[in-house]
Formats: sequence, C-alpha cells, structure tokens
Amino acid sequence: MYFKRTLNLAFHTYPIHLKSLLLQLAVVALVVAIVALFFFNTGGQIVDEIKAEKVIEQATGIIEDIVEGKTSEEDGFNDKIVDFVDSLKNVFTAIPNLAQKVSLAVWLFIILGYMLYFFFGMTLYVNIYAINRFMSTNVSGFYLWTYIKEFKNNLKINLSAALICMIFDAGVAMAVVGAYVMAFSGWGTVGIVVSVLLFIFLLSIRRTVLSYWIPTFIVEECGVKEAFKKSVGMMLDDFGKLLLKTFIVIFVAVALALLSMWLFEVVWAGVIIILLCLIAGHYLTCSYLVDYYEHNHKTYFTKKVKLSSLTGDGENTSEN
Repeated sequence: MYFKRTLNLAFHTYPIHLKSLLLQLAVVALVVAIVALFFFNTGGQIVDEIKAEKVIEQATGIIEDIVEGKTSEEDGFNDKIVDFVDSLKNVFTAIPNLAQKVSLAVWLFIILGYMLYFFFGMTLYVNIYAINRFMSTNVSGFYLWTYIKEFKNNLKINLSAALICMIFDAGVAMAVVGAYVMAFSGWGTVGIVVSVLLFIFLLSIRRTVLSYWIPTFIVEECGVKEAFKKSVGMMLDDFGKLLLKTFIVIFVAVALALLSMWLFEVVWAGVIIILLCLIAGHYLTCSYLVDYYEHNHKTYFTKKVKLSSLTGDGENTSEN
C-alpha cells in the first residue's frame, strides 16, 4: 500500500517536477557559459595536451575494461591506471603558470558548485512546497507564482542546505575514492562493486538525514534551525525505514544506469541515466513527504479528486 500511495503521488505530481527541470537546465546552461568564459584559453591548451597524450583513449580503454570485467592484475588493469595518471601529470606539467590557473580553477569550481547546489535546491524547495500543497488541499497551484511567493523562505533555508549538501557530497566522493585507492583497488571487479555500494550507502545516509528538513520547515512554518532540530528527531525515529527505502531506490537507479552503459551507445546511455536520476529524485521526494505525513498522523491526497454536488438522495458522487 505504501508503494502504491507513493507511486500515485509521484505520477500525479510529475508536471511539477518537469517545470523544475526546465529551471535546472537553465541553471546548468548558465554555469556552462561561465565555465566556457573563464576556461576558454586555458581549456584549449589542456585539450591540446590531452589529445597529444591520448588521455581520452586511455580513459575509454579503462572504462571498457571495467564494463567487461577485465580489472585483474593479469589483464594489466593496474598498469593502465598508472599510465593514465602519468599522462595526466604530463598534461598539467606542459601548461605554463599552472599553479595560479589551478588555484583560480579550484575557487571557481567551488563557487560554481555551490551555485548548482543552491539553484537546484531552490527548485527542490518549490517542488516540495507544491507537492505538499497538493497532498493537503488537492491543489498544486501555479509553479511560477509559488516560486515568487515563497522566494524569501526558499532563500533562507537553501543558503545553508546547499552548503551542507555540497560539503557532505564532497566528503562522500573523497571517502569512496580514498577507500578504493587504499583498500579496494587490488580486488579487481569486486573492489569496484564494493566502492559503488559504499557510494550508494553514504549518499543514502545524506538523503536520509536531510529527508524531513524542508517538509518540516514548510508545514510547521518554523525557523531554519528549529525545523532542522525537529526534522532530525523525526528522522531518527524512522531512520532504518528511510535509509532502507533510499538505498533501494538509489541502488536500482545506479544498477540500471550501469546496465544502460553496457547495452547502449554513449549518447543513449547518457539520456537514460539522466531520466533515471530524474525519476529516482522525484520518487524519493514524494516518498519522504508520504513518510512525513504518516509519521505525524496527517491525512493526505495522493491523486486528483474531483467532487461533484450531492445527488437528490444525498449520495456523494465523488470521483477519484
């Protein structure tokens, strides 16, 4: 029943998610334009050196070996990794004033990364607000008007939420890469699988810890810190359930993404992976809201209900 309710809610609110997608694409286009503006000259030098060192060919060969399971020492996989790292070193040593350019690139990367998290978080807030409105009133309202009306509250919570998410995800990435390099790289395919599972687990923890924060902030209309404290208390009560659901959804999405990389060409695999990310993200948003409502014993709508007037004999002709 829980899965059916969540699926119903996700299906009947998908137009909200699509509207957010348009805003997210605009943000990505803006960030790409900024990157192109700052890195046009340096990027051209890097591209030339990458071509000279055949870095793309080496990376492609490594990915193909991973997909085909040829990651043992007998297959020369470790040697290919070493050659790839050496080629990257050659690329960067061939570029003048690299230290200053790298310093600028790092700061720009951090700023643009925060911009992405912040603006994506702004659209997520509107998503949650509109879906919550649908669950409580059976009306989602106008998306753009919601974005404008809730801009101040959206800004307040996302200034901190974006930073927390970015730091957490950076920590997850470093932990997974570090664990693979230091512990799992010698395990071949098993090491890669373990690293992927570790990534899914840590990402699931991040999603779980923050799952009730924005819903609490919206529904209870309290401050950002107070909403966080209340949400953590509720989250801890449901931690095992939330973590398991989150892990399953992300695991299925990652498994299907890896399968698409094996079955399809790069372009089609990329499209499928993007769709999987969108579907998994929207489903989790709806799932957390359903869990929040049920935790607080609130009634809610999961699909559109049309009510007509009562018939002459007093019978309600409601239509689901």
